[in-house]
Amino acid sequence: MFRLGRVRRFQMEDNIKIKRRRWWLAGLLGFFVPGLGQVYNGQATKGLFLNFLLTTWGGLLLSLIYYIMKSPMSGFSLGLLALLFFISLAASLLIIFESIRTARKSGEGHALKPYNKWYIYLIVILVISGISMSMDMVFRDNIIKAYKIPSGSMQPTLEPGDHVLSNQLYYRYHNPTHGDVIIFKNPRDENMDFVKRIVGCSGDTIEIKDNQVFLNGKKSDEPYALLTVKGEPPMKNFGPFVIPEDEYFVLGDNRNNSLDSRDLGTIMRHNIEGKVIFIYFSWDMDIPSWNIPGRLLSIRFSRIGKIL
Repeated sequence: MFRLGRVRRFQMEDNIKIKRRRWWLAGLLGFFVPGLGQVYNGQATKGLFLNFLLTTWGGLLLSLIYYIMKSPMSGFSLGLLALLFFISLAASLLIIFESIRTARKSGEGHALKPYNKWYIYLIVILVISGISMSMDMVFRDNIIKAYKIPSGSMQPTLEPGDHVLSNQLYYRYHNPTHGDVIIFKNPRDENMDFVKRIVGCSGDTIEIKDNQVFLNGKKSDEPYALLTVKGEPPMKNFGPFVIPEDEYFVLGDNRNNSLDSRDLGTIMRHNIEGKVIFIYFSWDMDIPSWNIPGRLLSIRFSRIGKIL
């Protein structure tokens, strides 16, 4: 019986596959799913624990962002958002680097566990990616959404090539007001999003006369507006017009180069999607996208972080 037991044990040991862990594969798996690199290294408990920690932190982060987005954006709240982002990024990178380090130290061979199968990794990646994409869509549609500015209709406030974040949550707790830069659905085509500035709210009387905007009979103070450029005709006179209830009158800051309420009509409250809060990236859109070095050299660092 003793000999038979030894034979069985040796047979079981012979069936165990020995493979060297590839550091780049551990890092790649950890990039797709935090903790999966540790699972690949045979540390399933550690990998699951790290994934749990990062997921829990993600839930807390989402709650904090939700709370911050309910209030107007300030330098402090912008700095806090940036700090939370870098903490999350650093934690993810540490988990990836730890899996790479462990794979490098695994030596010439590693005894594979039952879960060390390529199709298990693939299933995990597909399931987690599907969940992440669903959560990302909910996050973008309801809390923060990124937009790229393609034209100069909001110059000088927004330049072509600016990338902005819109607070999709803000107007659930606040009413749109004068001066807000908003994202809204084009009344003529709701598949298109526009960005303009609110210059008139419900009940206001708007008039454009002698190249100036008048609100309720008084000349509006608009330091952000780019009026007529030399050689261009002045703005066409408009109004006076009383804005209906739950509707808003919007203009582009580049007054002579903007498709806005003068042509589209007023914007219904339910068509307003969000409030633009700040510029998170900017570069020159005139440089072709294939010219990567040129694009990188055109990054406008002075515009990044500008709060609107």
